[in-house]
Amino acid sequence: MTTKTPFIIVAPPYNPTSAGCVVLHRLCDALNRMGHPSYLLINIGDQFIVNNDSAYFDSNLIRTNFTGDLTENCTQLIKDGIVIYPEVVIGNPLNAKKVVRYLLYFDGLHMGQKMNHSDNDFIISYSTIFSNIHREVLYYPILNDLFNAEHTQMSEQRSIDLTYTDNRKEKENVHIIENTIHINKSWPENKQQLANILRKTRYFYSWTDLSSTNVDAIFCGAIPVLIDPDPAKLELMKTSETGSLPCYIAKVIDGNLFTWSDVKFHEKRISYIKRIKDYEANWNNNVSNVFNKVLKHFELS
Repeated sequence: MTTKTPFIIVAPPYNPTSAGCVVLHRLCDALNRMGHPSYLLINIGDQFIVNNDSAYFDSNLIRTNFTGDLTENCTQLIKDGIVIYPEVVIGNPLNAKKVVRYLLYFDGLHMGQKMNHSDNDFIISYSTIFSNIHREVLYYPILNDLFNAEHTQMSEQRSIDLTYTDNRKEKENVHIIENTIHINKSWPENKQQLANILRKTRYFYSWTDLSSTNVDAIFCGAIPVLIDPDPAKLELMKTSETGSLPCYIAKVIDGNLFTWSDVKFHEKRISYIKRIKDYEANWNNNVSNVFNKVLKHFELS
C-alpha cells in the first residue's frame, strides 16, 4: 500500500475570531479527510511548538497527532512531507524541502516584509485579490450559524447603528460616527455578543474595506456602509470569489459624512449569501482539486 504524503501546516493556536487561523485548521481537517496524514505545528511569534495538547485545537476538526518523541517525529515529517506556511511566516525557518505558501492576506501587509518565497514553492492564495503570483486559489468563507437575520426586523426598521474599527490603520481620520455604538476586535467579547448586536443593527459603518466582520453584518441583515473606501479595493472586490460586497458608500467631506445608498441592496444581499454558502459546501472538493496539483508539482502523485 502506498503511503500518502504527510502535510505539516504551520498555524497559530485555534482562535474562532481569526479568519486566517480558522482556515488553516480547516485545511488540516480537509487534508486528513483526503487520506493524507496532516499535522498542525503551532506557531507563536518565533516559536514552533510540537504539541498534541487539545488546548491548541478545535476538537471538532480532524488532525493527526505527533507520535513517539514528538520533536523527532516532526523533524522526520518535515523531511518527508510538505510544509504549508501562511504568508506571515518569513523565509523557510523549518528548512523544508517542499513548501506551500498560503496567502491569507496581502503578502507583507501584516509583517512589514514579504514572505521571501523560493521559485519552487507552490503558492496558493485565499483570494484572487490578495496575489498576482499564485498558482491556485483556495477560498473558504468563515461562516457561523449565529450570524443570521431570522426573526429580525428589516434593516431599515432597526434603531441601532454601529461604527467598526480595527488596528490596521489603513485610513486617516478614523473616528466613531456620531450616534453610533463603537465595536472593534476587542468588543464585543465573543461571537454570540457580536451576533446579538448585529441582528439589531441598521447601518454598520465600517472603516475597513476588507473584513469578515462586514460579511457577518450582511448575514445578520445589517447594511454595511464603507467609509472612504479605497477605489482600488472596490475594484478588487468585483473580481473576488464572492463579488462585490453589497453595501452603501460614505465619504467624509469637510468633516461631514455623506452616504450613497443602493436601491438594489437587498436583492444583491440574497445573491451574495448564496455564493458564499456554495463555496462553503464545496470546500473539501476544492481542497482535493488544489492539493492534487500540489502533489503533481512536487512529483508525488
